[in-house]
Amino acid sequence: MKNMKSISVTQARKDLGEVFGKVNYHKERIVLTNHRKRVAIVPIEDLEILEALENAEDLREARLALKEIEEKGTISFEEMKKRLS
Repeated sequence: MKNMKSISVTQARKDLGEVFGKVNYHKERIVLTNHRKRVAIVPIEDLEILEALENAEDLREARLALKEIEEKGTISFEEMKKRLS
């Protein structure tokens, strides 16, 4: 994992251009902190990788669900309501 610099939101406001440059041009990851809460600013390439991983996981889960439907079948909405009552 890359080393991430942590700065306060207040400092980031003062140095927004510098923060942007570090993330955009130098591909740094920066954690913004504010009252013990944290958010990350990451290069767009990192975000695209995270989204691709999420999409792959969603696809894997959908395939598992379809396989379960093929193996076990489905039930009607009325049957589901009865089971949940």
